[in-house]
Amino acid sequence: MATSLEGLNQVLSLSANMLEKAEQQLWDDLIKLEEQRQFLIESTFPLRTSGQNERAILQKIVEMNKQLQLQCIDAKDEVQKQLLSFNGNKKAMSAYQQK
Repeated sequence: MATSLEGLNQVLSLSANMLEKAEQQLWDDLIKLEEQRQFLIESTFPLRTSGQNERAILQKIVEMNKQLQLQCIDAKDEVQKQLLSFNGNKKAMSAYQQK
């Protein structure tokens, strides 16, 4: 069984990998990493020890998670814009074809 520190370091590493995948817009890879990370989080918490190292790693994980959330929100917004544009083009094409 991994120690709390080892488990947190693994979660931190997966979080960093997830952030890279989000930056590269590799969403399928990100989802797979999130599943692995969730399993690790569930097996690591509650922490058996809670020292300075654990708190520092937790803070890094929280910061990375915030960055991930922002990346995902930005990507979602971009997809919504593309869909709206597509629907607008579709309506214009339909109106043009009816003339």
